[in-house]
Amino acid sequence: IAADGVKGWRPDVVHVHDWQAALTAAYMRFGPAHAVPKIVTIHNLAFQGRYGADVFGQLGLPPEAWGMDGVEYYGGVGYLKAGLVPADAITTVSPTYAEEIRSPVHGMGLDGLINGRVDRLHGILNGVDTAIWNPADDPLIPKAFSGRALAGRGANRRALEQQFGLDADDAPIFIIVSRLTWQKGMDLMVDALDHLVGLGAKLALLGSGDHPLEGAFLGAADRHRGRIGVRIGYDEPMSHLMQAGDPDPVAVRAVRADAALCVALWLPAGGGAGRRAGRYGDRCQCSGRGGGCGDGFGVRPIGPAGVARRDCADGASAWRSAGVAGDAARGDAC
Repeated sequence: IAADGVKGWRPDVVHVHDWQAALTAAYMRFGPAHAVPKIVTIHNLAFQGRYGADVFGQLGLPPEAWGMDGVEYYGGVGYLKAGLVPADAITTVSPTYAEEIRSPVHGMGLDGLINGRVDRLHGILNGVDTAIWNPADDPLIPKAFSGRALAGRGANRRALEQQFGLDADDAPIFIIVSRLTWQKGMDLMVDALDHLVGLGAKLALLGSGDHPLEGAFLGAADRHRGRIGVRIGYDEPMSHLMQAGDPDPVAVRAVRADAALCVALWLPAGGGAGRRAGRYGDRCQCSGRGGGCGDGFGVRPIGPAGVARRDCADGASAWRSAGVAGDAARGDAC
């Protein structure tokens, strides 16, 4: 793209995401395609693609690309920084996060650059594909259901218990579908697992990430067999079942509804996990704060300091009473 390598074709615009692709904008800046508009989207500013200065010679960029207004970043090479400099537009995943990354706390060393280009900064709220995440017509779950027909949730719950080796009882099931990293607050979750089980709850976790955290969750599953189930890896069909596997809270007359845990030290993404949970009628419990907690959700304390509950700002009462997004619950906004 940067070298006009596709004969007879030039893109109208190039849109790159995060540090893994951001260097494309730098190649375009210093190549024949420099006039093609470039958009860089930041999903999480903490991940910047920083390398030592020795990699510069391997990138194939001209010497003038090395400098403060190029790819150089604190004496090394910064892939994300290199893409932000020539970007015609910089977008991120919520309006609140767009404001937060302008501060030293959330700017991760790039707040000066971002503030210098604030006229190109746009926060666009994340969403979910409601055709894919639709419990009324989801081929990846055993039994479809909707706000008007909740009975199928029991079959999905039993399937979830079987898949994760959980005891078949009426105890609330919490689910986590996440990268297992410190930024996601997973070390905090590890510390809380024994207490969670002690309260009578069960946990199904799907994710991968830092090996020590993976080991800690697997150890907890071994320690609490039947109460904690863990799968390491990425499995989108399984994540659909996890969202759909909560029971009908009216049918079982449960005081405590099942929930998706959204744990994070800060939450850049505009509540994607909470919105998927809302589509399937799960309550989303959120710790920490950030862009996701600031857009489309009301936040209020429910327990220890720093822990908050996020409720869908649109149709929250219908969502809580019906227990499922869609139909009468207006869960699309969540």
